[in-house]
Amino acid sequence: MRSKILICDDAPQFKGILEFLGLCLIHEERHYKKLTPSHPDFIKAVADFRETFWKYYEKLKLYKINPNDKKKKELSDEFDLIFLGKTCYFALNQLMEKTRAKKDELLLVLEFPTIPLHNNTSELAMREKVIQEKSEDILEA
Repeated sequence: MRSKILICDDAPQFKGILEFLGLCLIHEERHYKKLTPSHPDFIKAVADFRETFWKYYEKLKLYKINPNDKKKKELSDEFDLIFLGKTCYFALNQLMEKTRAKKDELLLVLEFPTIPLHNNTSELAMREKVIQEKSEDILEA
């Protein structure tokens, strides 16, 4: 029997629909992108963190190609190091803490390497369908 897995953003309406809920890492990173620090030290802290985030994301992509227990443990431990860290920027630390609380959902790919790391493809397909329907409605009017 195949496991039922849903990859989505963290919207509450998706919780409990299927057996497993995997959260989209790209959606998670968007929270960090929205930070707007003004102090140079805070700007650097966010930039450094986002660079670390994307390097970690690349490692997860490589894991999907060749999953193994050793790499799985390393990636899980690295997640803890990244998101347990503290910076000079309080708002960044708060976001890191929120992300850390979603570790199991964000790293579901370590248990199921064949699932996508993000759901942007399905979101794009839905957006295209909505745009097409709206275009048809406009043409009919």
